[in-house]
Amino acid sequence: MIGISTPDDLTHYLADEAAIAAYSTSPATVAELQAAYDAGHWEEFFPPEPEPEPAPPNWSDFRLTLMVDTGFRDWAATLPADWREDLKLAAIATNATALQGIYDHLATYYPPAPAAAAEWQAIATENHISVVFSQVESD
Repeated sequence: MIGISTPDDLTHYLADEAAIAAYSTSPATVAELQAAYDAGHWEEFFPPEPEPEPAPPNWSDFRLTLMVDTGFRDWAATLPADWREDLKLAAIATNATALQGIYDHLATYYPPAPAAAAEWQAIATENHISVVFSQVESD
């Protein structure tokens, strides 16, 4: 609350608001502010620059880099063939949600080495792929 407890307070508040509005938009105020600016008392205002657009995911480089990664190929070779296909199809379909779910499931039963998971995470991050490669604790 702004401290208005009586009708008289409200009258004073509204009068003050009107005085402020009249002052800030009056030609004399505008001229005074412009004169101060022209005299070099103020710096020019530059609005903040907008954030750059995030880079789009680069699925092609992501897939190619993982395919040549020895650690990934060795880990994938331990997977059953149909699960390996599921993993590959999710990456081909550029579906990060499906890829994440399949990876999490596979990593539960076939946990990758922590160093390998960290390397794959770096590849995903570099290519702006929103998948988290981590070593999932098995049950």
